[in-house]
Parts: sequence; structure tokens; C-alpha cells
Amino acid sequence: MFAVAHDVFDNWFEVEPLEEGVDEEEFNEAVQKVLLLLNAKDVFTQAAVFERAYGWSIVVIGYQDKAPTLKTPVESLPKME
Repeated sequence: MFAVAHDVFDNWFEVEPLEEGVDEEEFNEAVQKVLLLLNAKDVFTQAAVFERAYGWSIVVIGYQDKAPTLKTPVESLPKME
């Protein structure tokens, strides 16, 4: 059961932008850096283990928004070096 859950994310994945004119490689690299900081591969693998063991699982992701109002758009992530 545990090995199958690991196999699901062994090859990981790439993320593609929805907007036209965005450099796909640069976008994917920025997203992968954030996923690495969030330890996403381990979190998703553990979620797959729970799903296989108990029939369901959930991953909750939150963020802290420092905008002055709810109508202010969420700012883009800063570029990571």
C-alpha cells in the first residue's frame, strides 16, 4: 500500500501557465521552488497513503494575505533566486 502511494509521485509533475505569452519553463521553475518550500511531494505522498488506507484524504493549503481589503488582488509571488 505504501509503495503504491510513493509510485504515484515518484516522477512528480510540471505546471503549465493558463495565460498566453508566459514563459512555460520559467513559470514551472517558480512553482516548483514554492512546492519544494512547502514540502509538497511528501505531503501529497502522505495524502495518497491515507487515501489508500482509509478511502479518503484531504490536503488543506492556506496563505496569509496582507492586502488592505478583500477586493485587492493577491500579489504575485516574488521571484526566488
